[in-house]
Amino acid sequence: MTPARLALGVAQVRAAYRRVSREVNSAVRDLRMDILELRRRQAAQVDQLLPELEDQLASMERQLTPALERYYAQTQRQVSPAAKQPRQIERLS
Repeated sequence: MTPARLALGVAQVRAAYRRVSREVNSAVRDLRMDILELRRRQAAQVDQLLPELEDQLASMERQLTPALERYYAQTQRQVSPAAKQPRQIERLS
């Protein structure tokens, strides 16, 4: 292989490298922009969803708290009489 031919081959490889590098860089920029847009959309969805979730949680709390308080009071009434009765101790013979 002659030096001129070798230099031509090196130049072709460099040109191909530059072309591929530009394409890769362009694809990376496009992907980066797509990712930024997706993150922006997700943040907007979270901002919309958060108040709805807070409302649902408050609603559940308004419904569950009285029910749990009634259940607790009922359980206390059932346990109190049993606690007042003297316990019988069994003797082992």
